[in-house]
Amino acid sequence: MENDVLTNDLLFNLIQDFKKKEISPIIKGKIIKMLADNTGMSINALSREMNIPKTTIHTYARYEKLGQENYDNMRKEGWEVSDIHNLMKSSGYVRSAIKNKKIDVLLDKAKAELSTYVHEKNYSPYTAEKIRELQNVLNRILMRVEQ
Repeated sequence: MENDVLTNDLLFNLIQDFKKKEISPIIKGKIIKMLADNTGMSINALSREMNIPKTTIHTYARYEKLGQENYDNMRKEGWEVSDIHNLMKSSGYVRSAIKNKKIDVLLDKAKAELSTYVHEKNYSPYTAEKIRELQNVLNRILMRVEQ
């Protein structure tokens, strides 16, 4: 038997490890990739072999693509584990979701910072112009989001 082909015992052990709750989602993704790479099985074949729904297999395959570093960064930026899991279940658009979350965090910080100046009445012409520019930028973003 060649070295790159998994033995039946190792395959069985990997499948059992995958099913353990304490195994991280990134490790589960690596198990899926390892099984697919070493057996040549498709997602459908892995699903049948592992007796796991193929949507679950797809979800954890996305975790492997996300990677540990991105996962850790998302957690540091305030993503809940359930939010990350829902993202992995719903789409492959991980990079844009991470970028959107960063924008959300920045907008929340800007809102909190600027809200202290809402009742100020004596702005300089320069400050008033910057506020209008910011309003225009936010309006353009809203128009794109609503389309």
